[in-house]
Amino acid sequence: MADGAGPASAAGSERTAGYVDGGRFNEPIQPMTLGKIQANGFHSLAVSCHKCHHEVVINVDGGGDDLIVALFGPRMVCKRCGTVGGEETTPRGPSS
Repeated sequence: MADGAGPASAAGSERTAGYVDGGRFNEPIQPMTLGKIQANGFHSLAVSCHKCHHEVVINVDGGGDDLIVALFGPRMVCKRCGTVGGEETTPRGPSS
């Protein structure tokens, strides 16, 4: 095994295109869009206030497919305390 023909080098030769050493994918991560979450069966986002933790679930079926999900939270205004900016946005409720 001193010649490099051991299991480690064999596994390395089986890597598929797009991966670099260590198993990391070398293509940039694309942002999640409304179209992508809807394609996965989700039609609502949960947004919670970072100050009072009030949470609201909003239907996003009317939004454009190319709208980026991460942009929702920072633009939300809490109806309970008036704080601008949501703490998190998560897809909710697969379609039935």
